[in-house]
Amino acid sequence: MSLSLVISFLLILIVQPVNAQTTNKNLVNIYFFHSKDCSHCQSEEQILQTIEQKYSNVKIYRYEVHQNDNNEIRMKVQELYDIKTNGVPLTVIGNTAYSGYLEEKSDLQFIKTIEYYTRYEYQDLVGELLGISKLNDYNPNSNIPTLEEFIDTYGNYKIISNLYTDNLDLITATT
Repeated sequence: MSLSLVISFLLILIVQPVNAQTTNKNLVNIYFFHSKDCSHCQSEEQILQTIEQKYSNVKIYRYEVHQNDNNEIRMKVQELYDIKTNGVPLTVIGNTAYSGYLEEKSDLQFIKTIEYYTRYEYQDLVGELLGISKLNDYNPNSNIPTLEEFIDTYGNYKIISNLYTDNLDLITATT
């Protein structure tokens, strides 16, 4: 396991998002298209397991592309988000799709995206496509920031080498 992945895991385990005090948390669905033979997928799976344990409002749906019709579903999702790639991993968090995985960048990007969709309602396009979920009466509010604005204003504080943390409160590890 690389040093940056270990540090990412530690950050997730010892850091509690500011939004944790919010009682109205949206369910955030994550759709993870992967292959058992893909090393990037295996690295991403490790961080997704940690996220799943840390966030009670996150539900992860995993699709091994060599099983059933999961590869066709992946291609429909790529079409839905206009993604031009034949590879995995492909991850949709809320209503944002990520193609590929770089542990130096993706871990924090995933956490910020989860925080955004925890706070702000979204239309679950993949959930609707798969018949998993449907958000009733979705009405985008013009007063909410875009994901990009949220990430930019959420704060990026350099703490270790190239790792950044957003607007997070550190908690003590004494339990």
